[in-house]
Amino acid sequence: MIGKFLARTLLAALTISTMIFVSGCQKVSGTYKADMMGQAMTITFKSSDKADISFGGTTGETTYKVDGQTITLQPTTGEKQVLLLTIGHDGSLTNAAGMKFTKQ
Repeated sequence: MIGKFLARTLLAALTISTMIFVSGCQKVSGTYKADMMGQAMTITFKSSDKADISFGGTTGETTYKVDGQTITLQPTTGEKQVLLLTIGHDGSLTNAAGMKFTKQ
């Protein structure tokens, strides 16, 4: 009797722990678009750590890392200015200035 109770309790704890871990792992993929002063700015996530940012006819490659609800994009060439984005509950991405990128 106690053995079955213990087994069920451990199974429930393992299930809940797995659900919490998986829900905390955010993934991004595809292309996201925002309007910046009347021009489209896009971020295309290409692989597990590479993305392209395009604006005004120029495209630059970045690396990115997802940590919880935050995405850090680091350009690989030129100015090394980091871009931080927050993953919203609706799946959109927002920067500190309030620019909202929506998945295309």
